[in-house]
Amino acid sequence: MSPKHDSPKDLKTLIKQTRALDLKSSERVAIFSGPSPQAITATAILCRALQRNDILFHVRFVDIVPDLSLLSIYIKQISGDQFVMVGCELSGPVDMDDRKSLVLIGSSQGASEYPSVGTTICAPASAYALAQTISEVKREDLQLAAIGSIIRDHYVSDGASAEVVKLAESDKIVEERKGLKLFGTNFLPLNQVFNLSIYPYIHGLSGNPQACEKILDKADIPLGKRTKPITSLNTKEVQKLTQELMQIDMANKVSVIKSMLGRDYIFKLEMGTSPLLFLSGIIPLFHASWCRWELGMATATMLGDRARMLDEIVSTYKNHSYMVIMAMKQIYENHATDTEDSASSTIFCPDKPVQGISRVALPDVARTLYEVGLVSTDVPIILNSDDGACVSWSADMYSYSSALIELRKAGLNPRSATEQSIILSNTVRDPKDILSLLMSS
Repeated sequence: MSPKHDSPKDLKTLIKQTRALDLKSSERVAIFSGPSPQAITATAILCRALQRNDILFHVRFVDIVPDLSLLSIYIKQISGDQFVMVGCELSGPVDMDDRKSLVLIGSSQGASEYPSVGTTICAPASAYALAQTISEVKREDLQLAAIGSIIRDHYVSDGASAEVVKLAESDKIVEERKGLKLFGTNFLPLNQVFNLSIYPYIHGLSGNPQACEKILDKADIPLGKRTKPITSLNTKEVQKLTQELMQIDMANKVSVIKSMLGRDYIFKLEMGTSPLLFLSGIIPLFHASWCRWELGMATATMLGDRARMLDEIVSTYKNHSYMVIMAMKQIYENHATDTEDSASSTIFCPDKPVQGISRVALPDVARTLYEVGLVSTDVPIILNSDDGACVSWSADMYSYSSALIELRKAGLNPRSATEQSIILSNTVRDPKDILSLLMSS
């Protein structure tokens, strides 16, 4: 695997740190989970371990940087004295009864107030280490830890996260694969895969069933196979389809093709038609759940509810995809006549709100605008809808934690939607005010 971001702790060190914690003797544990995919997988690992040891647990979802006053209220409301925070950034001490104990798993804190294991970068590995002190870990726990580690960084090269992935590879739980990386390649009908695609959004195909049929015609895909998954195609058919996809005339083509093709991962404890079989299927489900704050659904799915919850989370994702595609069509239609200078060097904020679309779809719309090259990656995006707004930026442009805190101080009621997007419950009337807050973060 190629080097990128390193996990700061080795697994042995994490396991040693967890021995100072005694969750095994707790009668009830309250977990505050962050919304990121790493936090959700880490929380699922801990819940599975507590469940096996017959320890009652309660999960409440909080933002990446929790509001400390709300956190104190939650702690007062929940019975029990053992609290665990997973995958969050704590900006200061929490006001709580001295009889109550808070530990941080895969989280960070401004000061060393509380016992902690790992950081947000290695939250799944930290939870996997802690689970070993509570009960005997299972192969499913290792798979969850590997999923969470790879989602954060497809090129895990060092530290505890890399060790977890290597353990999973050695146990034949995960392996790399190459090919089409579109959502639903192993379970959705072929003619739906392109029509629903927003990871990536394929301009000209996404939301255009007629164009999808045309490209299948050009690739000579038999009619009988168009209602079956891509994985049912033979090698020659896949190659022909891939060639046709690469001929599509689209903006930012190299980036889109790279998102469609290449390195993927298969999780071998899943059934062949499971939406969780490939990393390329898991990522969209996690990100849509975060945008929509359907975090309980995502956690229940990771906990092992593969029947009811899997159907529900896939259905929710399909609805989410339709909203994103509808929004993109509106933006393309309005782009030529928009009085706002979309090439502005300061901010992209269309005059017209996106009509008939919930604010929960806007973060993926903003991501797509960057992906297709409609907005430069050095320009922040503000999108309004009928029920709120979204503020997005490209990686490393602003400090996420500081931006969330500044927007919170301004009374804008922000919540995270991705690591580079924040949703607001009210529309933005003056984009320059938001830009000023972001620049001060």
